[in-house]
Amino acid sequence: MITGLVTADGNERYTWIDQDTLQEKIWFDSNMSASPDQLLVTPTDGQKSPSAVFEVPTSELKKNYKFCTTPEKSLTGSTEHNSQLFERPPWQKLLLIFFAELIGTACLMFFGCMGLVSKSRDGELSPYSGAISFACVVAVVIVMIGHISNCHINPCVTLCAVLLGKLPLITALVYFVAEFSGALIGYGTLVALAPYNILDPSEGVCVTTLVSGITETQGLLIEAITTGLLMLLVCAVWDPRSGNGDCASLKFLVIIFLTSVVVGPFTGNSLNPVRSLAPAIYNNSWTSHWIYWVGPFSGTIVSTLFYKYVFMALDSGERDK
Repeated sequence: MITGLVTADGNERYTWIDQDTLQEKIWFDSNMSASPDQLLVTPTDGQKSPSAVFEVPTSELKKNYKFCTTPEKSLTGSTEHNSQLFERPPWQKLLLIFFAELIGTACLMFFGCMGLVSKSRDGELSPYSGAISFACVVAVVIVMIGHISNCHINPCVTLCAVLLGKLPLITALVYFVAEFSGALIGYGTLVALAPYNILDPSEGVCVTTLVSGITETQGLLIEAITTGLLMLLVCAVWDPRSGNGDCASLKFLVIIFLTSVVVGPFTGNSLNPVRSLAPAIYNNSWTSHWIYWVGPFSGTIVSTLFYKYVFMALDSGERDK
């Protein structure tokens, strides 16, 4: 039995909200015919809507609807049309996700780090060059692949999706492999095309290091808090109650630019383990590198669980009263 609030949408189509996950479920057409499957939807206590049985033929269900699964908001803000899950075998869907994340993460590293390459080895850069390049490429990539893979391009976003129950572990593994591979390809391409050798173990381009005077503990907390802020925005965009999915690319452009300008001078504003890993590998620079793993992942776990069990749980309790 599926429990939820039944609401009418026109005369024939219905939507309902799962009170356990607070996700809006797909609508069903009650007037379909021919060998229907019956799906019983019962309202929770306190709801005024009556129980309803929607009859959906299996043939129509497989063609047009994602069965008993929550449609996800991508970072573009649009709800995915998941009929493709029935039209394509699972391995093909995973392959699409893999290539989308591979290309997206490669673009992040190539264009983002290119903003930190001066015209000559001794040339100067604008203090906002890196902030602008990373913020803009994130916004562009969200629009480019958001409707395909939800545009994670960051293992922390993938971990956030897993903790929210939006992503199975097998699919998450595909995301992780694509993100790590894409980061290596993107930064490697930049190394090959740069006008001069940008590799340097001490001051390599795009290598995230702590500024002099910042301790490792301070750097760890800065990365954790800043990544936590980013993950709260991710949770809000994915939250079906918020309506904040519209213009999501602009929202992420603003937060990446803000954190790059404010946090960048202290830690390099990584917020993304693969963004730090690729330059570290190519430049063989590992000073305090562990911070850029422990900080972002710990901030992701804390902020995601906080959003899930505080913001979402409290809102659910208010609606049940």
